[in-house]
Amino acid sequence: NCQVSRDLKGNVVVSIEQPRPVARLVSFGSDFQFIGGQYVSEEGRFFPTSMNHTVRVPLLSGRYFANHKTLADSSSQGIMTLLTMIRKDVFWQAQITEIDISEQGAITLWPTYGTHRIELGAPINLELKFKKLKLFYKSVLSAKGWNRYSRVNVQYRNQIVCE
Repeated sequence: NCQVSRDLKGNVVVSIEQPRPVARLVSFGSDFQFIGGQYVSEEGRFFPTSMNHTVRVPLLSGRYFANHKTLADSSSQGIMTLLTMIRKDVFWQAQITEIDISEQGAITLWPTYGTHRIELGAPINLELKFKKLKLFYKSVLSAKGWNRYSRVNVQYRNQIVCE
């Protein structure tokens, strides 16, 4: 966003506001269009990466992006809510490395630490799902170890399913 004006002395005043990234979209794979190297703004729009600077944000991947060229539409509102929740919480910022979104919109999180994947399912009731997930991290992983489980599923109501 850019605004150019003149002040009372005739000086040109330029105000530039750059988009703030909340995630980075990475390539899909060989069977659909490559659009890697793009960030997602707070508004859900894609914008190119910088050649001079890399921002530490979660990676986004998955077949969802074959049919969705923006996250600013109403069908992607849950994904934007998820990205905002991760961005506002220091623990989740450090813990979530990648977010994989299936063609139907089911979300799988890949953490920085541990060998497990976290299945969130559809991006609804996110506060409750993250509350269950934090309980899992505090109570279960601290007792059983970080590499005990390969899959953690919090998409079901009142349940945490671990494999």
